[in-house]
Amino acid sequence: MEGLRLLDGLEEIQFLRIQSHCSTLFLYMQHLHDTNRFLDVIVQNDGEYAASAHRLILAAYSRHLDAALTSVQDSAVITLNIDPKVTGKAIFIIYAFTKIIS
Repeated sequence: MEGLRLLDGLEEIQFLRIQSHCSTLFLYMQHLHDTNRFLDVIVQNDGEYAASAHRLILAAYSRHLDAALTSVQDSAVITLNIDPKVTGKAIFIIYAFTKIIS
């Protein structure tokens, strides 16, 4: 039985495997964030704590954060000129939208 062809030459079965892998990865990253494991960046504004996160997730979801992280690669603390409440909420939203909505 031939699989349904999708864009870029992917077959439906291959696509579903990739989608499953991504879902598993995102769920595990959410778990790591929720349990404060392997968090490798603290986001601050004017010295105030805004949020902790994983560099990989922040860089993947925000060009602004990617640029900020690139400029301070050797530092565990980045400083952004954004309201800390907004920054914290943005990071929460990034992690929240990696969850599967059923």
